[in-house]
Amino acid sequence: LKEIMDTGTSIDSTINSQILGNIFYEGAPLHDGAVVIKGGRIASAGCVLPLTSNKNLNPDLGTRHRAGIGITEIYCFGRNGYYFACRGRKTSQEVDKRGAFRTFK
Repeated sequence: LKEIMDTGTSIDSTINSQILGNIFYEGAPLHDGAVVIKGGRIASAGCVLPLTSNKNLNPDLGTRHRAGIGITEIYCFGRNGYYFACRGRKTSQEVDKRGAFRTFK
């Protein structure tokens, strides 16, 4: 998450509707980005999320939707008889196919 948090503004705040309302108020400086919650607190706001590269999505989906999909995608691939699972730029340990899928349940 640090890589994503670094794209926004560092905040150390409790989570409540007033703070979130101010962050996401249209026209506020941070309203266009994502909020990262870490340890039960707002850690960063105005963050830029990676967009999905999936070309088969409905073309009506905008950047916000593509970022939501991009941050949650899981990629699985095989190499030399082992399987790996990736989520958000992190790769699971080298495990068998069934284990790779269990890693991120």
